[in-house]
Amino acid sequence: MKVKKILFNVSAIFALSSVAFIGATFAQNPGAQGGRPAGMKAPEKPAAFQADVERALAPRGEKIGLLLATHGAGSPRWTQVTESLRDQVRALDAKEKRFAAIEVCDMEFNFKNDITEGFKRLEAAGCDAVVVEPVFIYPTSHVQFDLPTALGVYGEKSAREGAREEGMRVLKTKLPISLTATLSSGNLLRDYVVSEAKRFSKNPADERLLVIAHGDEDYRGLVEKQTKSALDAAAELGFDSVGCAFCEMGQTFATEVKPVIEKNTKDGKKTVVVAIYLSSSAKSFIEGLEKRAKAMNMGEGANPSLEGLDYVLTDKALGDFEGTAQHIYEAAIEASLN
Repeated sequence: MKVKKILFNVSAIFALSSVAFIGATFAQNPGAQGGRPAGMKAPEKPAAFQADVERALAPRGEKIGLLLATHGAGSPRWTQVTESLRDQVRALDAKEKRFAAIEVCDMEFNFKNDITEGFKRLEAAGCDAVVVEPVFIYPTSHVQFDLPTALGVYGEKSAREGAREEGMRVLKTKLPISLTATLSSGNLLRDYVVSEAKRFSKNPADERLLVIAHGDEDYRGLVEKQTKSALDAAAELGFDSVGCAFCEMGQTFATEVKPVIEKNTKDGKKTVVVAIYLSSSAKSFIEGLEKRAKAMNMGEGANPSLEGLDYVLTDKALGDFEGTAQHIYEAAIEASLN
């Protein structure tokens, strides 16, 4: 029986973010997860305190609003994808009626529909509590610092100064806010990668799957960790190998992605490429990089052209995947309870 190989085509590095650092600390020291040192007796909790711990969850308010908070890109394609996700989530809620209003906004690039504007619409709808869902793929610095700053719940001085420099308004509201996890939580990325791989693979035994992951360089280790379940599931499809290349927004494509496809081609293997981006598929993402490189007359070392190589690019963005809206809606419902 041939052993399936799971390869990361990027070197593992220590993530510099506090999120990744804390995660690593927990992994190395289980006691850091809230455990007690050996021999320390647990304090006795009053009965009323314990009853509150164990109480059943209830809706956070009578009229809960849902705000889908995206990064923003200032392009018609981005608006099309994010408004489509909002409309799909509204359709899912048409029967359940868990939310009084559902809106979408951009954290950056769109002063006409930023987070403050999104909240204004929810307040006008009479909402008395708001679930904010970060429509970001991974929990990187945008989610850890920028979004909480824009929401007015993170008050660190340099973060606020950075928001001001970026022209980002800080929200002022009396409504209680609950944040969900990012899209990498749960099985969405796994389902998306497997679905795209199945659609475009012809003969997995003679093909290699390459997943392009997007995120901050400082959070690289965390991104790789949260992509692993997708690679594990894709390996079960029978590919000669599966791998992940960290590409951010294309800055490292020529050094991280292209060499993998070149090597696969030399080994006589076609590469099936899936890119995990909200509004870009592997096809649109790579074709866009090639177009920009040609217009800028980039040299060989930075040129992303894949001409002459054996590959196939999948053509559906994560935002277009049929499971994404359902994932968003289920996460919002969970966060709407307290």
